[in-house]
Amino acid sequence: NVLIRDAAIIGMNDGRFNVVTEFMAATTVNEEQNQSAYALAVASEEILNAREILAGNISPPEQSVDFYGALQSLECPYSMHSHPILPDSLQSYCDTDWVELSPHGLGTVSAAHGGMRTLLKLISQGGMEEEKREIDMFARKFKYYLMDGVPVQLVLPSNPGCREEKVLRLTIKNSASLSESVLEISRKRRPGVLNVGMQGSFVATLDNITRFSRNPPTLVNLDDEEKKRFFSFETDLSGTPIMMLAKNRKDAMLLLCGMKLLMEREKF
Repeated sequence: NVLIRDAAIIGMNDGRFNVVTEFMAATTVNEEQNQSAYALAVASEEILNAREILAGNISPPEQSVDFYGALQSLECPYSMHSHPILPDSLQSYCDTDWVELSPHGLGTVSAAHGGMRTLLKLISQGGMEEEKREIDMFARKFKYYLMDGVPVQLVLPSNPGCREEKVLRLTIKNSASLSESVLEISRKRRPGVLNVGMQGSFVATLDNITRFSRNPPTLVNLDDEEKKRFFSFETDLSGTPIMMLAKNRKDAMLLLCGMKLLMEREKF
């Protein structure tokens, strides 16, 4: 009975389509083709590993950017992957700032008031295997989420009332270290239009970022709904915060908590 199978292979025989009862398929890795396709995403001397690609540690090939842009333009999900789900152990870190030089990574309650850094240290010491698995899965999906591009509205300090439609995107340059990865705010890619050389409104490496926050400056006039969607980051080169509004409060929470997690894992 075809209806009770998990999957069925349909083949053609004598001009008719039939269920194929015996079927075999094999998958092979073309290392040379992978190295060529992903050449811009890794250092020139680095040898790509198919496992790293499948794990999401390598940014998509540049040749696929416009194709992804066309898919992202669909009305349904703007992410190629399901939204990350915040683990219960990280729920309390969705609203507080992250500051690079803070001794505890500025969390709130949890982990004896020591912040996310203290929690991650406790998990790394063992005995919290379920929490570790949940956080590892969240970190992986969050990277996919950012690599796909998250729609935001850029808030300009010179014109706080203006809202520019942008996309916040992470590009991983080196799978061994996220410090060289780039966080970019750029205009939305248009499907069917070649976007080669499209410059971002703002580009920063993770190594230069010094602060993430969901607390808008008092001088920026936002209504209550916009304050829930507010997200910003600062770098050691920017004089003022790079401010934006996420699509909804959930996205703002994901951005802050997810970026905290990536930065804590990378820097400390």
